[in-house]
Amino acid sequence: MEFYVILALTAFAAAFIQGVSGFAFAVILLGVLPHFIDYIQAVGLVSLLAVIVVGVNAWTYRAHVQWKLLPAVTVSYIIATKIGVQILVMTPDANIWGRVLGVLLAVWAGYMISGARELNIRPTVLNSILWGVAGGLLGGLFGMAPIMAFYFLAITSSKETYMGSMQMFFLICVLFDVIFRIQSGIITLVSVQMAAAAVVFVLLGFVAGHAVLKRISLPQMQKFIYGIIFISGILLAIG
Repeated sequence: MEFYVILALTAFAAAFIQGVSGFAFAVILLGVLPHFIDYIQAVGLVSLLAVIVVGVNAWTYRAHVQWKLLPAVTVSYIIATKIGVQILVMTPDANIWGRVLGVLLAVWAGYMISGARELNIRPTVLNSILWGVAGGLLGGLFGMAPIMAFYFLAITSSKETYMGSMQMFFLICVLFDVIFRIQSGIITLVSVQMAAAAVVFVLLGFVAGHAVLKRISLPQMQKFIYGIIFISGILLAIG
């Protein structure tokens, strides 16, 4: 019972932040859930819940999707995710991956918060593939790929196109991610039961986050995103 209370509260908070920033749902959940269930089981649960929150987000901003930005980065991300999932299954101590990612995220986000120049990324095919491979490997290993927020912030010009394009990208990728995790035995019937218990709280969190997003500017959203990445990195590193 205690676990389901923690799951509900964390799912609400994670969905709220996802609604504002377009990511961090998995980061927040995986900063908490592995303290109560096995890390690999937590990754499977997060993947299922991510389909819901990302799907609702993608539908909300569907009119702002820049489809031309998606093919190369999406295909490369999906292929790399499959590889990352296989590495995760073969790793004895899966928690070590979360700590490594946490350190990298905290350093990078701290650098951006310190006033560094915004990333200047052109959405060429090569750049799309490189970012897709890096993000996909992280997604397979951790069930999350926060670096994709940096990528989509750099190649879009408004908060609506950022949200629409990245959420559609994540929706396509997370559907494949769920298939890979089912095939690998990471997602089980228990995972589905736990996810079902948190659905309402995920939706409520998204609604609250979306309401906040409508009231903030793009620069404010960017600062919020970097701050969330920094905090998430610290949580993962000490987890």
